[in-house]
Amino acid sequence: MFSPLGHFKQINCPFFRKDLTCPAKYCIFKHENTCDNNGGSFPKIQEETSKGLREKAHESQLLSLSSICPTAQIQYIPPSATTVVKDNPIAIETNLLANKIPNDPFDVKQPEKLHNSEKKPLHSPISESSRPVKRTREEPLKPTTDSDIKNHDSFPIRVKERRVMNEPMAIPNPVYDSNAPAGHELRKRMVHIFYDAFLKLGYDSIESKEKSLEEEKSICLSTNSKMVYSSSCKAKILALKKSPPKGILERREDVSGLIPKLAHSKEQLELWGYNFDQIIPSVPADPLRECDRCGTKFVDLTGPCKYHWGKFFREKVGGEKIRVYTCCGMKEGEASGCTSEEFHVFRYQHLPYLASVSPYVSLSADCPGKERVYCALDCELCYTTLGFELVHLTVVDKEGILLNQFIRPKGKVLSLNTRFSGITSKTQLESGISMPVMYEKLKQLGITRNTIIIGHGIENDLHAMRLIHEQVIDTAILYKHERGPPFRYSLKYLTKRYLGKEIQTDTHHSEEDAIAAMDLVIYWIQKMQSRA
Repeated sequence: MFSPLGHFKQINCPFFRKDLTCPAKYCIFKHENTCDNNGGSFPKIQEETSKGLREKAHESQLLSLSSICPTAQIQYIPPSATTVVKDNPIAIETNLLANKIPNDPFDVKQPEKLHNSEKKPLHSPISESSRPVKRTREEPLKPTTDSDIKNHDSFPIRVKERRVMNEPMAIPNPVYDSNAPAGHELRKRMVHIFYDAFLKLGYDSIESKEKSLEEEKSICLSTNSKMVYSSSCKAKILALKKSPPKGILERREDVSGLIPKLAHSKEQLELWGYNFDQIIPSVPADPLRECDRCGTKFVDLTGPCKYHWGKFFREKVGGEKIRVYTCCGMKEGEASGCTSEEFHVFRYQHLPYLASVSPYVSLSADCPGKERVYCALDCELCYTTLGFELVHLTVVDKEGILLNQFIRPKGKVLSLNTRFSGITSKTQLESGISMPVMYEKLKQLGITRNTIIIGHGIENDLHAMRLIHEQVIDTAILYKHERGPPFRYSLKYLTKRYLGKEIQTDTHHSEEDAIAAMDLVIYWIQKMQSRA
């Protein structure tokens, strides 16, 4: 059970001191005669027993191997016939061959040498190629290369191509920022995902590197917590997966013959607030109005007007979702507003009042030149003493910008609404044209009542222009919201998701919005053509 420690080997056996024979087979005490049947014979018996077991195990292993591979060269060398020669593999092999036992029953004769054409690969576990060789310290182990494994003819191995370690990594890393909303490892992982997404869209490595760093940087600067950062990155990844490949909109094909098929029906447009009837002008009798920014009821326009210009978004704080303003990050109800203006402003949706400011008209049925099949437009408005008036109009088509003109409002300007209109000075409006002149310019451009007008949420633009028009393609209706009316996706979201472009990053630009709406329609047609 336990190995002998030999602590009593220095003490004479008690039977030896009394001149008696020790009856113990394996005595733990000292005996003068170590070759008798007493305890001195124990080490020798144990050694012989262990040697016999090893030899029998070796013999049985050779028998099993010879049955598996009868043609293999198998030579039995008992352990007792070997002599250890240190640090010399050749001497070890020579010594083993010299001590070969004659007429050994396990000795298998070496088969005759085969010709080169008759050689077959040896699939034996004890082949010469797999026999271990003792190495010295001066002979280090050579690393196995891919070519060695591929050229090995004993057994087939599928080897994956290894990446060259000296090859420079094309995947970029963001600049470290200790004030970033997320850790550097998370930021780096997001950049790598963006990089792969841009590569799949057809961009080369340099473009993918620049775009991935730019996208991650914009998200990092626009978020203030790790949770918001992660959700923004996930939204961007989903948008990239659904974005069109590079170059699909670099050429705006002539889709004039297909665009009329996308025009909405009159009933569908009426559901979204479009007007097709002549409006009788009238002014509300009650002078009390409601501020469009702060919600205050007022008669006198004089302020101050304190309000939040941002929208609400839900943020999870302490396990609870709360509504927070995007403009200042304040919770709902914490403060009256983060922005202050001098005047209260209002915006009437009452169509008779809008008709009292400027009457509704329809476009001409003919034009001096060639009639345009379609065009896209966008309007900018500002607050005046008469409400929310048109101050800028942009019209585009596949060839470029057709009209980019300031419109002079009838009322006195109270707020330019610069954050959303992009207009920075009132002097810009003084050089504008009146609305009757605007209608004449549209006629000269070939825009008639048969021309299809493209836009996003364009019912507001048509009300601002006081136009009654039935041929419309509204991208807010074309790209339906999953929850149905009155919910709609923003133009910024649709452009980012389907076109992979960022718009309205600073302020609104009417030409940018008009082109984005037109490109969304062209993308829709190209997508339908590819499916067909």
